[in-house]
Amino acid sequence: MTTIRLPRAEDAAALAALADGLSAHEGDPTGNFTAETALRDVIAPGAPVRCLVAEGAGGLEGFVFWHFAYETAYAARGAFVSDLFVSEARRGAGIGRALLSAVARAVKAEGGEFISLTAFRRNERACRFYRSLMEEEPGLTLFFVAEESLERLAR
Repeated sequence: MTTIRLPRAEDAAALAALADGLSAHEGDPTGNFTAETALRDVIAPGAPVRCLVAEGAGGLEGFVFWHFAYETAYAARGAFVSDLFVSEARRGAGIGRALLSAVARAVKAEGGEFISLTAFRRNERACRFYRSLMEEEPGLTLFFVAEESLERLAR
Protein backbone atom coordinates (compact mmCIF):
# COMPACT_ATOMS: atom_id res chain seq x y z
CA MET A 1 0.00 0.00 0.00
CA THR A 2 1.30 3.42 -0.94
CA THR A 3 0.66 6.46 1.24
CA ILE A 4 0.77 10.04 -0.05
CA ARG A 5 2.01 12.46 2.58
CA LEU A 6 4.06 15.56 3.31
CA PRO A 7 7.81 14.96 3.43
CA ARG A 8 9.64 14.89 6.75
CA ALA A 9 13.23 15.81 7.58
CA GLU A 10 14.19 12.13 7.66
CA ASP A 11 13.05 11.85 4.01
CA ALA A 12 15.61 14.35 2.74
CA ALA A 13 18.24 11.86 1.55
CA ALA A 14 15.68 9.55 -0.09
CA LEU A 15 14.00 12.53 -1.76
CA ALA A 16 17.37 13.68 -3.11
CA ALA A 17 17.99 10.17 -4.48
CA LEU A 18 14.60 10.21 -6.22
CA ALA A 19 15.37 13.67 -7.64
CA ASP A 20 18.63 12.25 -9.03
CA GLY A 21 16.54 9.49 -10.60
CA LEU A 22 14.39 12.12 -12.31
CA SER A 23 17.45 14.04 -13.50
CA ALA A 24 19.06 10.88 -14.88
CA HIS A 25 15.80 9.88 -16.58
CA GLU A 26 15.59 13.30 -18.28
CA GLY A 27 19.29 13.38 -19.20
CA ASP A 28 19.99 16.24 -16.81
CA PRO A 29 22.95 16.54 -14.43
CA THR A 30 22.57 14.70 -11.14
CA GLY A 31 23.74 15.67 -7.67
CA ASN A 32 22.38 19.23 -7.65
CA PHE A 33 19.30 18.51 -5.54
CA THR A 34 20.82 17.33 -2.27
CA ALA A 35 19.40 16.38 1.11
CA GLU A 36 20.27 19.90 2.27
CA THR A 37 18.43 21.38 -0.71
CA ALA A 38 15.42 19.20 0.06
CA LEU A 39 15.38 20.40 3.66
CA ARG A 40 15.64 24.05 2.64
CA ASP A 41 13.45 24.19 -0.47
CA VAL A 42 10.66 21.63 0.01
CA ILE A 43 10.58 20.34 3.60
CA ALA A 44 11.13 23.40 5.82
CA PRO A 45 8.05 25.27 7.04
CA GLY A 46 7.36 28.06 4.55
CA ALA A 47 9.58 26.46 1.88
CA PRO A 48 9.13 28.02 -1.57
CA VAL A 49 8.19 24.71 -3.21
CA ARG A 50 5.38 22.43 -2.08
CA CYS A 51 6.01 18.71 -2.00
CA LEU A 52 4.20 15.45 -1.45
CA VAL A 53 5.86 12.05 -1.37
CA ALA A 54 4.57 8.57 -2.08
CA GLU A 55 5.73 6.04 0.49
CA GLY A 56 5.40 2.28 0.18
CA ALA A 57 6.66 -0.65 2.20
CA GLY A 58 10.17 -0.21 0.81
CA GLY A 59 10.42 3.56 1.36
CA LEU A 60 9.79 6.54 -0.90
CA GLU A 61 8.47 5.61 -4.34
CA GLY A 62 7.83 9.04 -5.84
CA PHE A 63 7.29 12.74 -5.33
CA VAL A 64 5.61 15.79 -6.77
CA PHE A 65 6.81 19.41 -6.51
CA TRP A 66 4.56 22.37 -7.21
CA HIS A 67 4.14 26.05 -6.44
CA PHE A 68 1.24 28.44 -6.67
CA ALA A 69 0.82 30.47 -9.83
CA TYR A 70 -1.61 33.01 -11.22
CA GLU A 71 -3.46 33.10 -14.53
CA THR A 72 -4.37 36.69 -15.37
CA ALA A 73 -6.80 35.81 -18.17
CA TYR A 74 -9.03 34.02 -15.67
CA ALA A 75 -8.07 36.03 -12.58
CA ALA A 76 -7.42 32.70 -10.91
CA ARG A 77 -4.88 31.15 -8.56
CA GLY A 78 -3.65 27.71 -9.32
CA ALA A 79 -0.55 25.58 -9.27
CA PHE A 80 2.33 24.80 -11.57
CA VAL A 81 3.68 21.28 -11.12
CA SER A 82 7.40 21.54 -11.70
CA ASP A 83 8.28 17.88 -11.17
CA LEU A 84 6.50 14.56 -10.83
CA PHE A 85 8.52 11.38 -10.53
CA VAL A 86 7.79 7.77 -9.70
CA SER A 87 10.57 5.21 -9.39
CA GLU A 88 10.92 2.92 -12.39
CA ALA A 89 9.94 -0.14 -10.35
CA ARG A 90 6.63 1.44 -9.28
CA ARG A 91 5.51 3.09 -12.54
CA GLY A 92 2.10 1.98 -13.71
CA ALA A 93 0.86 1.33 -10.16
CA GLY A 94 -1.27 4.50 -9.95
CA ILE A 95 1.22 6.46 -7.86
CA GLY A 96 1.59 9.35 -10.30
CA ARG A 97 -2.18 9.72 -10.47
CA ALA A 98 -2.43 9.57 -6.68
CA LEU A 99 0.21 12.29 -6.36
CA LEU A 100 -1.55 14.57 -8.87
CA SER A 101 -4.92 13.93 -7.23
CA ALA A 102 -3.44 14.93 -3.88
CA VAL A 103 -2.07 18.12 -5.43
CA ALA A 104 -5.50 18.86 -6.91
CA ARG A 105 -7.11 18.48 -3.48
CA ALA A 106 -4.47 20.72 -1.86
CA VAL A 107 -4.81 23.37 -4.57
CA LYS A 108 -8.62 23.38 -4.32
CA ALA A 109 -8.43 23.57 -0.51
CA GLU A 110 -6.40 26.78 -0.86
CA GLY A 111 -8.77 28.35 -3.38
CA GLY A 112 -6.88 27.32 -6.51
CA GLU A 113 -8.70 26.72 -9.77
CA PHE A 114 -6.16 25.05 -12.05
CA ILE A 115 -3.03 22.95 -12.33
CA SER A 116 -0.57 23.27 -15.18
CA LEU A 117 2.62 21.42 -16.00
CA THR A 118 5.02 20.77 -18.83
CA ALA A 119 6.52 17.57 -20.18
CA PHE A 120 9.21 16.83 -22.71
CA ARG A 121 7.66 15.57 -25.95
CA ARG A 122 10.32 12.86 -26.08
CA ASN A 123 8.90 11.40 -22.86
CA GLU A 124 5.99 9.76 -24.64
CA ARG A 125 4.90 7.70 -21.64
CA ALA A 126 4.60 10.80 -19.46
CA CYS A 127 2.76 12.70 -22.19
CA ARG A 128 0.24 9.86 -22.57
CA PHE A 129 -0.24 9.82 -18.80
CA TYR A 130 -0.81 13.58 -18.59
CA ARG A 131 -3.17 13.54 -21.58
CA SER A 132 -5.27 10.91 -19.78
CA LEU A 133 -5.82 13.35 -16.90
CA MET A 134 -5.50 16.84 -18.36
CA GLU A 135 -6.10 18.87 -21.47
CA GLU A 136 -3.11 19.64 -23.63
CA GLU A 137 -2.63 23.26 -24.67
CA PRO A 138 -1.51 22.83 -28.30
CA GLY A 139 -0.88 26.53 -28.93
CA LEU A 140 1.54 26.92 -26.05
CA THR A 141 5.32 26.99 -26.43
CA LEU A 142 7.58 26.84 -23.40
CA PHE A 143 10.45 29.31 -23.22
CA PHE A 144 13.25 28.84 -20.73
CA VAL A 145 16.37 30.79 -19.80
CA ALA A 146 19.14 29.76 -17.40
CA GLU A 147 22.85 29.88 -16.76
CA GLU A 148 24.79 32.08 -19.24
CA SER A 149 21.65 33.08 -21.10
CA LEU A 150 20.08 34.23 -17.85
CA GLU A 151 23.20 36.26 -17.10
CA ARG A 152 22.96 37.97 -20.50
CA LEU A 153 19.26 38.69 -20.05
CA ALA A 154 19.86 40.15 -16.61
CA ARG A 155 22.31 42.74 -17.94
